[in-house]
Amino acid sequence: MAKYAARALGGTVLYNDTQGSMALVNYQPVNVWAGSLGIDSAVGRRSQAAFNLHTNPIVHFQQNQQVLIYDKTTYLVFSGYIQSPKEVKPGFQSSLDHSITCADQHFLADKRRIAVAFANQTPAQMALWIQQNILAQEGVTVGQIYDPNPALYCSLTTLCNTSLFVLAASGTIPSVVFAYCTAAEALDALVQAASSSGVPYYWQIDQFLKLWFVPYTMITGPSIDGTQIDDGTLSGSLPTVTRANPVYRNTQYIVGGVAQTALQNETRIGDGNTQAWPMSYALSSAPAITVNGSAKTVGLKGSTGSQFYWAQGDAVITQDSSQGRLATSDTLQITYVGQYPVVVSANNAAQVAYEQGIDGTTGIIEEVEQDNTITSLSGGYIEASNLLTRYAQQGILFQFSTLQSGFAQGQLITVTYAPFGFYSAQMLIESVSASDQVDGYNIWYSVTAVQGPYDQSWESFFSKLLATPQPMSNINVGVSQSVALLQNFTASITPTATLNVTVYACPITNTSLLCNTTVIVC
Repeated sequence: MAKYAARALGGTVLYNDTQGSMALVNYQPVNVWAGSLGIDSAVGRRSQAAFNLHTNPIVHFQQNQQVLIYDKTTYLVFSGYIQSPKEVKPGFQSSLDHSITCADQHFLADKRRIAVAFANQTPAQMALWIQQNILAQEGVTVGQIYDPNPALYCSLTTLCNTSLFVLAASGTIPSVVFAYCTAAEALDALVQAASSSGVPYYWQIDQFLKLWFVPYTMITGPSIDGTQIDDGTLSGSLPTVTRANPVYRNTQYIVGGVAQTALQNETRIGDGNTQAWPMSYALSSAPAITVNGSAKTVGLKGSTGSQFYWAQGDAVITQDSSQGRLATSDTLQITYVGQYPVVVSANNAAQVAYEQGIDGTTGIIEEVEQDNTITSLSGGYIEASNLLTRYAQQGILFQFSTLQSGFAQGQLITVTYAPFGFYSAQMLIESVSASDQVDGYNIWYSVTAVQGPYDQSWESFFSKLLATPQPMSNINVGVSQSVALLQNFTASITPTATLNVTVYACPITNTSLLCNTTVIVC
């Protein structure tokens, strides 16, 4: 069986006559069986590598040993850690065969835990904290951490005064708590928060131990054209294009959010027994409570030391058990801002008309997203609009094979390929697979590039379609529940304007007003 090897000498990698790819385990070269190497990388997801080895019987591999894989140009294709080494004794031979699977550098974020709280920080600022305080200990440096609105801080050149107010960056999150979650889970949450602006983000630790926390299309990759794209003659893989968008929609609904009421004033009369009173709305913020006009202390439910308690999203005000029950002569007054469930909808009229011309129907393609973090109507409308900006567009998926190295998931590349009508087309690399299984010699790169939405793979989309449906919910009768239903209305708006005209007469030369280079007189 053909195989190729490499050896290390004085820190310099030397190749044998095969001049193929090579792998190092714990920085020691190993004999990788030709045709067994496979590497899969996708934007926003973990990369994996697998290969087979042949060693003498005293060599054994352990979980979490480091792995480096280079192509024949000495480009580092993959770095990571062994996850599941398997050994096989081949007959009576004095040797061992190994099947190795590896995880990428995201392992460094998976194995570290975070316990920290932030206030009024942007996702990028928190990602930088994670790098500096956690991942830097593992050797991770910054590739790029992008913050579109960096904060303006007081400094010697930017001083606070009555006309220049120094504020936190827009996009800050009021409160964030990471309670012993993994660094990877924290970065996942920060990516989701950063993407809520309508521009999807991703994070990754690449093969060079660099952390990237950036929007898709931020990183530019190498250009490619028909001279590097194989037509199937060498790789056996034909270039293909799919003109579709698996997550297309032109009408968007957002459910799960709430909106606030105007200031509510409610009164209850004591009965000598009751210590809990339901309000007309669930509470959005801390209420003001008086008994017979005297102000009372109010705390969060679950705490102690207050006379009354409340909780956001809960409609019931409770009295502390140590307090005397209100008599029939006592008047309880609660002033509060309530909240109620809302449904937000938005559509793209141009895309509806486009689809109508294609399918001959109404052209409406609807989608629903649930976001329980929405706390205002304006926030819901912004999110619905951002989702339509991202998804209400046609998509193209282009797959090709090449020997050109340097491609990585998340890169924005320029593609020129006349057979498909691509001329300097800007595409995002969704995934890259590397393998030597074509000829057992070269590493071929299979690249999937897309135009349009790119935060959900086609595999993920179709796997959701095949998922087992959830059983119907139980019927609830007499249970307090709210269902928000949308209703379309039409209204006429007549704008009005008022024009105030002020006439200025030109100045006349006099003893106190003389002609000069800045004053023009009659």
